[in-house]
Amino acid sequence: MGQQCCHLQPLHHRHADSLSSHNEAWRGTDSQESHRAASSHNEQGERWEINRSDLEFIKVIGRDYLGNSQAVQVWSGKWKESVEVEIKTTDMKKGAKECLEKVELLRGLHHPNLLNLLGVCTEGHQVHVVSEGPFSAQNLQFWLSRYRQVCLPLHLHVLSQVASGMAYLEEHDLLYFDLAVREILMTSDLVCKLRVCLSISTPQHVTSEDSLRFAPVIPELSACGSVTSKTCVWLFGMFMVEVVKGSPLHCHEYASNKDIVEQLRKGHGVPPPANCPKELYTLMKKCWIPSPEKRPSFAFLRNSLQEAAAGYTEEDVRMCLQDSSVL
Repeated sequence: MGQQCCHLQPLHHRHADSLSSHNEAWRGTDSQESHRAASSHNEQGERWEINRSDLEFIKVIGRDYLGNSQAVQVWSGKWKESVEVEIKTTDMKKGAKECLEKVELLRGLHHPNLLNLLGVCTEGHQVHVVSEGPFSAQNLQFWLSRYRQVCLPLHLHVLSQVASGMAYLEEHDLLYFDLAVREILMTSDLVCKLRVCLSISTPQHVTSEDSLRFAPVIPELSACGSVTSKTCVWLFGMFMVEVVKGSPLHCHEYASNKDIVEQLRKGHGVPPPANCPKELYTLMKKCWIPSPEKRPSFAFLRNSLQEAAAGYTEEDVRMCLQDSSVL
């Protein structure tokens, strides 16, 4: 079942279709300039303000959060009767200002590995933030639990796409800390999307009091409290471990272990997952270098992972998931 390897594979030109063609498209998208504050229209050419009558609220699928406390109701729905969307709703009195500030950061951004924002509706007593919401998507935790063994085509496919989305945010000086398998969606056609809508920040607006996953063991937070895109790189190293393990990591498991805390602060990282390829673990360890400025950029991580992923086809990736009942 699937192709199991213990080494990253070089680029094979015989696989120039499928994944490698997608990677080229992503590289082109990453280099595009953003005009997020210049237009009242989104990427689809529609006006930024969405009419309430054009939205259909189908069912509540969860909650999101503004900062540490303000809960936002998340709906699956439709826009203009046919476009599947995710709608985040908050009351005008409670979180409208903060919500709209978050939304403004995303205006004009568009990337295949983000759940892209479509617009906002401010009619009535609530703010409705409308983003892409493919019903066929499931979080990565669902997909990866279908295949617990190390399957390099699948893992490289996932990691290269998430790194591509993060590199795009890095180019625009935006931070996304919710790098976890439960927060990344993958569609039935194997496209990974980051749920960034209310979860992004700019460096100047992040404080030490903000909720940050693995905060107790991130070197720069215990030293000076400063947060940059290289903090996101550190978190990406932990996300890589989650992907290879096929299950989520829990901060308390590491923060309560003094030996692991010490190893992380020294840049030695956490032990590699079982059967993790040496080259992939080496890339993880680069993310955990104590000095943030010495960690790789997301552009470097994206290019490294895309080059390795290009050695496999979409068929190789799907073979890793052939036991899943959804395929």
